[in-house]
Amino acid sequence: MLFSSLIIFGAACLVILFISQITRRRARLPPGPRGWPIMGNLHELLCKHPWKEYARWAKEYNSDIVSLHIPGVTFVILNSEEIVQDLFVKHAPIYSDRPHVKLFDMLNLTPRIFPFQNHNERWRNARKTFTLHVARENSSNTRLHQLTASRRLILRLIGTRDPGYDVRLAAGDYILSAMYGIPPHEQEEFVARANETVSLALELSFKGFLITIFPFLAHLPSWCPGSGLAEKMNRLVKHLDAMMRVPFQAVQADMATGRLKPSVTSRYLSSLEDYANTPLEELDYMADVFGIAYSAGADTVGALSNSFVLAMLLYPEVQQKAHAALDAVLRGRFPDFSDYEKIPYIDAIVQEVLRWNPVAPLGLLHASKEEDCYKDYVIPKGAICIANVWAMLHNEERYGPSVDEFRPERFLNTDEALDLSRANSDGAFGFGRRKCPGASIAKEYLWILFATILSAYDIVDGTDKDGLALDCSKIEYASALISVPPEFNCRFRLRSGVTKAMIIEALSEFIAIHIWAHSCRMHEHSGIPLVDLRFEQCGEDRECGQGPDSQLGFNRLRASIAILAAIQTVFLLLMCISFLHQMWKRHYEGGSGYTGLPIRMPRIRVMLNDTAYIDVPRSSFFRKPGKASNLRVHEEGAEGSADDVEKLLNSREPAD
Repeated sequence: MLFSSLIIFGAACLVILFISQITRRRARLPPGPRGWPIMGNLHELLCKHPWKEYARWAKEYNSDIVSLHIPGVTFVILNSEEIVQDLFVKHAPIYSDRPHVKLFDMLNLTPRIFPFQNHNERWRNARKTFTLHVARENSSNTRLHQLTASRRLILRLIGTRDPGYDVRLAAGDYILSAMYGIPPHEQEEFVARANETVSLALELSFKGFLITIFPFLAHLPSWCPGSGLAEKMNRLVKHLDAMMRVPFQAVQADMATGRLKPSVTSRYLSSLEDYANTPLEELDYMADVFGIAYSAGADTVGALSNSFVLAMLLYPEVQQKAHAALDAVLRGRFPDFSDYEKIPYIDAIVQEVLRWNPVAPLGLLHASKEEDCYKDYVIPKGAICIANVWAMLHNEERYGPSVDEFRPERFLNTDEALDLSRANSDGAFGFGRRKCPGASIAKEYLWILFATILSAYDIVDGTDKDGLALDCSKIEYASALISVPPEFNCRFRLRSGVTKAMIIEALSEFIAIHIWAHSCRMHEHSGIPLVDLRFEQCGEDRECGQGPDSQLGFNRLRASIAILAAIQTVFLLLMCISFLHQMWKRHYEGGSGYTGLPIRMPRIRVMLNDTAYIDVPRSSFFRKPGKASNLRVHEEGAEGSADDVEKLLNSREPAD
């Protein structure tokens, strides 16, 4: 009986495989490697660094579009930007969906994880809301958060033992401040929670991929090797709730108590026409949208920041050129956004960091809504389309030779200006309608972070996790959805002429400006403190940090601080003069003088004869004659008059 069942099962598998192969031939799919029976090309999909393997196939089959197949699923790999633009941009209505993820359905997470939702009306409304508030923040408030976060980082880097952690923390610093208004001293808990959540999600991503292909794996008993998904899945849900809902609820609590801080979330809540009657489901959904943006942004930007540090260690000549470019413009100060796009070499470094080892080498997967024809090929409905971002950013025809090396010069013209025809590494942020809405913010943050670090430090003494010197040929990024650099250690050495006091002063100045700018944006709206990102004093309706009116405001702030400092200095000087005057009266004129300090003056005993004497304070020897009436003559059994003392003192010279 068992043998007959096995025969029937085997025959059914062969029939399914035969039908799938016939269908595949008829469909004229893009070329690709032949798969194994039943399993198809599963082993190619799970290979190490698949983006490099897919690029190799493009050369082998002389086609920038290739395909893989496993039972029930077709994968289409796009290895050129031209094809990606044709499909994801020009045919966006067909290719803007996401693949169905079985694991998310099991956890009821599909409606909550914004980047993995299909391109529907709810997704479009959420993206519109997010983009509206982020775009307005980007033009004003976010730059202040980015600037202060970068300056707090260079202060933390003095003597740090874990620069990688500090650099990642800086990414969370500005995002938490901008998204939720969370102050720096409360951020480490949130950053640690986000890192743990992302790590757990990446750990489950492989198993989730297998469950999508083979759903029966989700129902394996707990004693079966490789199972135990339930416990990790429950942990992931709890972590996601804590990461996405807790900061949002903290902003809601601040709103209830009237202590609303300027942030993206507070702007959204204040913009609601009837906040009190807004459905809880809508608020929870936007909490998830903002939470995913925070976690994904902190993770990817943190990885790119560490990739920059690694590049500076591996290519010290690039670091030297960057120092020279910064020194020529900054002349001893730290950079701010008035220098943005005015130092082409730093702009080129940002572009090269995005290109060199993209943080998402395969981007996020797209899915076709319907069958489509492209050139001579058919892309079936439900096909999973993968944009090989790594292959596009390592195209020698566009980026020149040595694409595996870190060379910012590839983005510069012969006159050292930025080459706009090449300076387009936006593929690192996605394509078409599913492009990351925070791409411009991320690039601005990377620019100010890189420029600030390089203006303060020499990055030296790079070693791997085993303590050996770094070797370019042995550097291997992680083979995962988020490709992070390997562990390494280094030292941040203050540059010549840069001191800790200078860093503290620069940070303090911008914290003061930050606080003042926030105070200029607060006004009352229906009894709720609302963050208004425009200066109310401006003659025109200019945004914070833009135009001559706002610059005048900054100048007035600096002038006010200088006046207060001058007043304080004069007050302290007057106090010192008063104190010295009172002490002079006490010691020179014999008055009661300043009695605030318990000073005991030493005395000198002067013998008048064998039995009579007077005790004279030491300072009395420098008094003018006639000022010693308070002195008495002491003698056994009697006291003399002051006249005898006057005669004695008047006969002395001050020099004695």
